[in-house]
Amino acid sequence: MKTNRIFNVLIALMLLVPLSVMTSCSEEDAPEFSHSINDLVGSWKWDTTESEDFTQFNVTISVVSDNKISIDNFANTSEAIEATLSEDRKSFTFAGELVDGNMIITNGKGTIGDSFETMTISFEYDLGDGPLSCSASVQKGIYAKKK
Repeated sequence: MKTNRIFNVLIALMLLVPLSVMTSCSEEDAPEFSHSINDLVGSWKWDTTESEDFTQFNVTISVVSDNKISIDNFANTSEAIEATLSEDRKSFTFAGELVDGNMIITNGKGTIGDSFETMTISFEYDLGDGPLSCSASVQKGIYAKKK
């Protein structure tokens, strides 16, 4: 009877040890991105119909650091604004002053399309007459027609 009990315990251990090895914890790998931040670099067409202040024009995106980009000619001002990318690189946020502080940008955010060829951008701004809002679609490699 005692050998039967020992035999049962050994069988139980032989079954549990492989199971515990298969379910043990492992470190999570860093997220892999299908696109590099450098894929955002280049000329983009900004397009909005919500505001007469901003219609169609070109912006240029460059990399500032591992998680920051610069959007030059932001809101057709000939100035740049820096945006901080989210950890998953699918969105970004920004705020700042443009045109010598006469245009205050707040609540700026954007989303990056899966292909890294499109973005949507929205923000609030104040030119001194009270807050306004703007949203735009931005497409890579397509240029606005010169007026």
